[in-house]
Amino acid sequence: MVTAPRAARASSPSPTRHESQFNAQQSQHQQIPLRSFQHCWPGTRIPILDEIDQWATSLATSTVNHQSSPSSLIYWLTDLSATGKSTIALHLADEWRERGLLGGIFDCASLTTETLRPKFKDDHDEDRMGWSVGGTVTDALCESWAAQLGSEFSELTPLIMQALSELHRSRTQSASPSFHQQFTSLILQPLRQLQRAKHDLSPQTKILFILDSLDECPREEREEILRGLKGINATHGIKVLVVSELPSSEGLSDIVAEMMENTASSSAGTPSSSIVTRGSINIHSASNMADILLYLTTRFQQHAATFHHHPQFRHTLIEPTIRVLAKRAEGIFLWAKVAFEMLINAENPTRILLNLIEEDSLGDLNGLYLECVLDAQTRLNKLQEARNAKQGDTEDQSGT
Repeated sequence: MVTAPRAARASSPSPTRHESQFNAQQSQHQQIPLRSFQHCWPGTRIPILDEIDQWATSLATSTVNHQSSPSSLIYWLTDLSATGKSTIALHLADEWRERGLLGGIFDCASLTTETLRPKFKDDHDEDRMGWSVGGTVTDALCESWAAQLGSEFSELTPLIMQALSELHRSRTQSASPSFHQQFTSLILQPLRQLQRAKHDLSPQTKILFILDSLDECPREEREEILRGLKGINATHGIKVLVVSELPSSEGLSDIVAEMMENTASSSAGTPSSSIVTRGSINIHSASNMADILLYLTTRFQQHAATFHHHPQFRHTLIEPTIRVLAKRAEGIFLWAKVAFEMLINAENPTRILLNLIEEDSLGDLNGLYLECVLDAQTRLNKLQEARNAKQGDTEDQSGT
């Protein structure tokens, strides 16, 4: 991948702190090779992957989920936790990146106080430093997308760098630029200068962005981001895949209203993306159950020799085990993956299998994770005991 040139500044020949941070982000993205993201298991998730890709690459009216609208520029993938939404997003990101369509991917769940930059409420008073999550989340999202956009389309880097410098110079004492300001300056305006022919992109092809784990973003900031994203229109040349957990609590119930509420026309008179295409994995569907069966069957085939040579696990148990685990997973792909890892790493897989079937506490992921932790602790204790015993024998021999 071609390294993007550093933008020149008339006032200063050396990069500012913010430019250096941007260059570091861009360099990090450039070092990630293609096909490096986590992928869905081969042969699984075909319907939902095809559906989202059809929405993303359609140049005409969208008919995804029986919604016919040319303004559906946002796809909302939502479902229960641990159903594989983020894996689907990463899979698509890799495919879109390889095809030259990916603008950027951002995961709100990756944000911590260590990764967010502090924001000073008063430039002359560092004691009043605050995190002000709304502004810093907005900064992180827009600058991450901008860094990736510049990495993929190097001719945009000087424009993005100039916009970034102007945004940082325009910061007031009380607040950072809004999401709308940063999104427009760092993403939408530079994209107007994209040399589409250079990248074999038609004028109608949309550059694709992914926002993962939206539910991890605080409500106030989430509302601001969604207002900005839902203001995009066909002339901006982008589409956005938004991923979030299915609202299962009162604290997240507002996501539905925020995502599905119609948005008024933009100030320029161009209709905004008022319709959001909503999709889900549907854990109880035949397709999802078939995916879990395929995953377990393939995994057991790959490790058949391990189970065949295990004195406490008979070969005749494999097929019934696959069916039992698939049913026990209740549509949660991650449960099946963790359960299999427990079996393949167990000293006594038969005992683990019986526990997985009979123990109610192992019917959910929290129970599985706790069991994994307890098993790891038991193994560590045994290793420590063996080490202590060996050390004791050594000391006895030295004494004699």
